Amino acid sequence: MLWLYLDFHSLQLDALDSSRQTLRTELTPAPEVVIIVDAKKNEVVQLNAMAKSQGITQGMGLATALSLHQHIQVMEYKPDIEFRTLQQLAQLLYEFTADIALAFPHGMYLRIDNMLCLYKGLLSYWQQIEHVLKPIGYQYDYATGTTPAMAKVLAQAKLNTLLDDPKKLKQALYGLAIEQLELEPKALNALHRVGVKQTKQLLALSLKEMAKRFDIHLLNYIGKLMGSLNMVLFFIAHLRNLMLILSCYLRLKTAKYYNTQLNDY
Repeated sequence: MLWLYLDFHSLQLDALDSSRQTLRTELTPAPEVVIIVDAKKNEVVQLNAMAKSQGITQGMGLATALSLHQHIQVMEYKPDIEFRTLQQLAQLLYEFTADIALAFPHGMYLRIDNMLCLYKGLLSYWQQIEHVLKPIGYQYDYATGTTPAMAKVLAQAKLNTLLDDPKKLKQALYGLAIEQLELEPKALNALHRVGVKQTKQLLALSLKEMAKRFDIHLLNYIGKLMGSLNMVLFFIAHLRNLMLILSCYLRLKTAKYYNTQLNDY
């Protein structure tokens, strides 16, 4: 199998900017510096280019960010906004990909090996995807992988390259530091204690060695990453399919209602 992962890493900010572009006039200019803050962690999770130019960075504390510039618009991070926007994007891409699964709150998996024959190869298929995404203007990172987990971790590492050769994909994976994998702090600490710093070192260990040294969560993740274990994904249905299902449901409900009425006579 071949999977594509799209990581819309600034989705709330981009959705906000898109709506502003629609409403903006010369009398109502947009604020120059905008940051989105996770209220629980009290740190910056998304920021625009002007905020970056002021020295503000992702992960910076709110107090520090505010000390770097006088006029900053601070917005609270709202995952539900991203998820709704992600669903809209998925519906647009459904025309070119039959199997799409959302990764809350701002990513999506697309199974593409079964679509490439329709588009005469990976490059042609990707051109169709770009044709949809470019006019929208949202920022995203992407990568392919032989498993959903591999595509995701390579996209989040900002590989931004399309590969369909399993050997080249494995090489790209080997080049990642273990901090770039989706591992718990406990697992990272355990790996550091035994001198494992790169993914290549980790994957060189046999499953038997891993089982002796590390917990089951790490083993499960490696299994999903390399394809020996299946990853649970929740695929979306196209809006037209949803409407068809709803229409059938309403017709069935109406028919049951009239049958009940007839039985009462």
